[in-house]
Amino acid sequence: MLEESANSESLQMPDAQKLWEWGVSFVPDEYKQWVVVGGTALVTALVVLNYATTLLRFWREVRNFWKSKKPVVPLGPDEMPPPKISFWTKPVNVAKRPSKLSNSIPIVTIAAMKGGVGKTTLTANLAAFLDRRGSRVLLIDFDYQGSLSQMVTAAANLSVKASVVDSLIDGTATTESILTSARSLSPALPNTKLLSCYYQFSDTETNVMVNWVCADRMGGETEEIRFRLERLLHNRDFQSQFDFVLIDAPPRFSTGAMNAFCASTHMIIPTVLDTMSAEAATYFSQDIASMRQELFPELQLIGVIPSMTYQTAKYTRREDDIIDYLNDNLKKFWGGRSVVLEKANIPRKNAIGDVAGLDIGYLDAGTKTATAEVRKIFDRVGAEFLRRLEHEQS
Repeated sequence: MLEESANSESLQMPDAQKLWEWGVSFVPDEYKQWVVVGGTALVTALVVLNYATTLLRFWREVRNFWKSKKPVVPLGPDEMPPPKISFWTKPVNVAKRPSKLSNSIPIVTIAAMKGGVGKTTLTANLAAFLDRRGSRVLLIDFDYQGSLSQMVTAAANLSVKASVVDSLIDGTATTESILTSARSLSPALPNTKLLSCYYQFSDTETNVMVNWVCADRMGGETEEIRFRLERLLHNRDFQSQFDFVLIDAPPRFSTGAMNAFCASTHMIIPTVLDTMSAEAATYFSQDIASMRQELFPELQLIGVIPSMTYQTAKYTRREDDIIDYLNDNLKKFWGGRSVVLEKANIPRKNAIGDVAGLDIGYLDAGTKTATAEVRKIFDRVGAEFLRRLEHEQS
């Protein structure tokens, strides 16, 4: 009976222990003590090493977590590389420069040197806000991807794939042709018209710019291409037809963008309140400042509009830090005052993003509740836009 019990316990013994005893059985008796001590020390060392490795891995994860939470400070203007847009800044032949109307209607370019900051969404919804107030609005789409054209024509149940803005910069447009080719967006936006853009506009921009640069370097007589849009828009017959012109500029210094800057009376810079977007807005303002005196000294900044903020009425600490950074660094380029329109922020809302490219949220965000929410946001943005515009014009 006792023998059976012993055999049973032997069978229940862990395999590792049985293996150990089996191995020790081959060791002479005088060395068994040292083998046991050495084996125990080895096992202890392996256990300690395992715990140490686990602790080190945990420490690295904690360190990386806190490192990811530490804000990255955007570069200041003095730390950024100098502008490299020299061919656009060549001296202007005064005899070839048109004169702006002293009492011009607001011609507002919405521009940013970084994509994905809500530029086109802001332009379309601001136009809807102005249209609803009875203002006559002309939209000019200068971004060759045609996002604005697609958004507003979809809202009006139109299909437009033509790029009619090419004539504005290739020298073939007239006041009459602009008024004829501007597409009505009624009934969605009964007071608004569109000069549409599509992919072929990129080729037109490049050809016009290359021909101008080559002719200049070969010493030939060159037409001043930077002011073609200004010549068309600062015309009393044209301006009698509209109360506002909104221009959606591309995120680069293209021929269309330069014409927009030279023709405009005002500018809006939308930006996300993060490090990369803040640096892009600063570098963009630095570039504009390097050209402003020579090319568009009358251009005024309405403000920087924060987009995709995390809340509607209150900014996060990180967003507040970025606002302080923008005000501190951009005011040197725009007259020494605060530039961020803090009351005109556009929050992250599904009601806005879900219809982007398909419709204008101000008109139809899918449901009555969502549309009312979007309309409330852009009524606030539009009111702040008009308030600052009135302040700039006074």
